[in-house]
Amino acid sequence: MLLHQHALLCAPAGLHGLRVARDLTHEPEPLDRLESLLRSVLEHGLEETVRREGIPERHAELVGQWLSTPDWESSFAWLIDHPGFLDDPLTAELLLRLADDPVAVQHVAVVALAASHSPGEVQDIVTDLETATARGMQAVENGEARTLAAVLGAVPSLADAACTGPYLTAVLHLLDGTPSASNRIDDLLGDAGAQANPTERKAGAVRLRRLPTISPTGRQSCWPRLSGCLDRDNMADALGWGPARAGPGPRPPGSGAHHARGPQDRPGQPNNILRPTGSQPNVTSPPARR
Repeated sequence: MLLHQHALLCAPAGLHGLRVARDLTHEPEPLDRLESLLRSVLEHGLEETVRREGIPERHAELVGQWLSTPDWESSFAWLIDHPGFLDDPLTAELLLRLADDPVAVQHVAVVALAASHSPGEVQDIVTDLETATARGMQAVENGEARTLAAVLGAVPSLADAACTGPYLTAVLHLLDGTPSASNRIDDLLGDAGAQANPTERKAGAVRLRRLPTISPTGRQSCWPRLSGCLDRDNMADALGWGPARAGPGPRPPGSGAHHARGPQDRPGQPNNILRPTGSQPNVTSPPARR
């Protein structure tokens, strides 16, 4: 709170309101502490006060508490008890410092999702693979690269899902516009096409055809083959998504098996390429445990 509201609280009206609140409460100690911090900000500046008080270290303790929750249910219960935690930029900053920890990386994606989704929506995404798939497909239709990246990051097992996993990963590379990813995009879309039925391949091709009209990076696609196929009547055939392909290639690295959390796998669930993105399934999986 001090990092984001210090200007308002340090104003005369803010300090006056703080003193009034302190006089009215039976437990003035926390407000006394806040007033002391505010006067330190006025005297020494915000950066010096933060350095002296060790605020990042205290926030790091909170990040550690969140990461140590055993499952998603307790994770989101912890967030309810700590309002504003996800909105604090220091949360993402500290998590990014733990880039070697796959659980921390997964939680960075949760923070990203929370910027545009309610906590309940984020919880549904990370605990139910069908909901994650539907939101990922909606991101494809809207050209939302950040949302798609956050969904795939928060639900690593989604990259392993037949057909939809390689398809969503390929679209993310297209939206990112990374020239070096061209060959991988080709392989991923080939895998998706081999794992899909003809109707699903056609639906996937339709979504790809729309990318240049809804995404700035899509208009300057890094994948020459896609650009060359956009004007063809049968884009699925042009992409090589015909029956002649023998089968899926190797899974892309970092597909999520090493992550500690994710929706529980449910064999036999549909690929969801054709699922209307507006429909949200009511059935949720039990939260995965570490």
